[in-house]
This record gives sequence, C-alpha cells and structure tokens, in this order.
Amino acid sequence: MLIKIISDIISYFFSITLSILFYNIDFYQSINEINWILIIGGNLLFILSIYNYGGYKRYVEFSQLNEITALIRGAFVTIVISIIILFIFNVNVPSFISIKPRIAFVLSIIVVTPFIRQFFYLFYKPNYNNKENLLIIGAGTI
Repeated sequence: MLIKIISDIISYFFSITLSILFYNIDFYQSINEINWILIIGGNLLFILSIYNYGGYKRYVEFSQLNEITALIRGAFVTIVISIIILFIFNVNVPSFISIKPRIAFVLSIIVVTPFIRQFFYLFYKPNYNNKENLLIIGAGTI
C-alpha cells in the first residue's frame, strides 16, 4: 500500500509540474508565487479520494481494472471538489494561471496516475496469493 501512495503522490506532483510548465511566467518565479498549502491540500484530497473509491485495496491478480477505475474516479472527484472549494471559499486564482495549465493539470492527473502506478508495478510486483476465477462470456470459438 505504501508503494501505491508514493506513486500517487509522484503522479500528483508530476501533474502540478506539467501544469507549471504552461504558466505565463517563468518556472522558477511560478514556484515562488503559487500557494503550496493549496497544493499539499489538493494532494491530500487526491489521496483520500482514491482511498474512498478503493484504490488502495488489495486486489487479486486480474483485477487491475478495478484499481485503475478507482484512480480515475478519484481524479475526477478531486477535480470536482477542488473547483467547488475554490468557488465556496472564493480563492483568488493568480492571473498567470490561464486555461492551458488548468487543462494540462486535469488531463494529466486523469491519464498519468494509472500509468505511473503501472510503472511502479514493473519494479515492485505485488504478491498475489489468491487467484481470481475468470469467466469469459461471448468469446466465440477458440
């Protein structure tokens, strides 16, 4: 479970870094200008959203689809809750964050998170003791 959390933290900060690359100001200046409390709070929200959808449960060998679905659902919930929190608490978004960094963040957090998790599984293979029974319906003639 620790490897999963570490991979999700890395994927979140990768999405943040990718978003920063699209800012209208210099990279190093933007690191000083952004609110790191909101970034860390968003990361915590992202981890809790994935946990809520079962992204950290121990699945059996053929159930990676459940895990990837939990990651994508957690990303969508994080994005929606973040937008709602920004409107409720009237948080001022800096002017250098245009529409391109926002789209880059949204797309990368949805797409990159499952890929980084699978990349971590190349180096750390989970030990599955149980095998899941698999029934294929409608496979045709084999």
